[in-house]
Amino acid sequence: MHKKLFGAIGAIVLVLFTIIGPAGVVSADAATPWDEIVAKAQAAGEVEAAIDGDVTLAPDSPQLVVKAGSTLTLTGGGTVVGAGKPAIKVEKGAILNLSGPSFTKAQFLVDGEMNFTAGAIKDTAVRGPVIFVNGGTLTIDGTAEFSGNDVSGTEGEISPEGLENEKYAPITAYDGTVNVKGGVISGNRNILKGGAIGLWGSTEKMAALNISGGKITKNHAEHPTKNALGGAIFAENAAIGITGGKISENSTEYGGGLMQIGGTFKMSDGVFSKNSNGEYNGRGGGLLLDGVSTEISGGKFTENTANGFGGGLVIHGGEATIKGGVLEGNTALKSGGGVAFLGDAKATIEAL
Repeated sequence: MHKKLFGAIGAIVLVLFTIIGPAGVVSADAATPWDEIVAKAQAAGEVEAAIDGDVTLAPDSPQLVVKAGSTLTLTGGGTVVGAGKPAIKVEKGAILNLSGPSFTKAQFLVDGEMNFTAGAIKDTAVRGPVIFVNGGTLTIDGTAEFSGNDVSGTEGEISPEGLENEKYAPITAYDGTVNVKGGVISGNRNILKGGAIGLWGSTEKMAALNISGGKITKNHAEHPTKNALGGAIFAENAAIGITGGKISENSTEYGGGLMQIGGTFKMSDGVFSKNSNGEYNGRGGGLLLDGVSTEISGGKFTENTANGFGGGLVIHGGEATIKGGVLEGNTALKSGGGVAFLGDAKATIEAL
């Protein structure tokens, strides 16, 4: 079994902790292949698995499912190469802590909670999200790296089933929550909405994005015939709160750094810097808010560029209150180098 699944490419060491009550903890150490980890990790309680070396999954390799009521922590410095399909599923009521290994060519399905604090999810090209947060919560922190993922392809079927065409990004949340506290999200690509992150909610239940740290940089969205939306982030019917972090050097036609349709946007700190509309006509070099209830009390918009209106930001419709922050060195080809108010926007500017 070991020779068949590993050969010379590495090993996975599993340390299984099963909570059996106040009396104590039972543990067992064993070198195990992927399918044994899949089986043992379903036990109730706390499970820790160290992935060391390189592991390649076959198309028929079993999916790792973190069961409701369980917590799985993946550590180690190894790399898991998936088969271009969902490799890990976190059920509602379950927790996955990803704190070491790297994953490529693998998708994550998060109905529960996923905490991504170290290691990498990178260089994955699929038609569908790399991380799909379906009503659950994803938190990115520490030294986590999410980079080089490309979901702009149009060939093949969308994975997982049930997603709508052109309604996904590399990180996708349907009625879920994404927290960015640290780490780096860079160099990701999408075809239409959200070069790195896409959120879709409803008026009854908004999706949520909270950014308090980390870097979101050099992401891009581009469509061959349509105006792409949100170079780094796209959101529809979402509650967005920004209290830190840096969103920089992202690009697309509408909302170089971020575009939001409906919902609420609050910013008290953080930086939008050097985002742009790329080579195309567009608007909102830094961000574009369409029909959003907006409150900006701090933060910086610097050196963003629009090939149309609103170098720093565009507020189209909705109501906005700006009572702090810095707009500096932003440019627009047409008008509104710092900020442009369009449509039936109602704005109150108290201080800048």
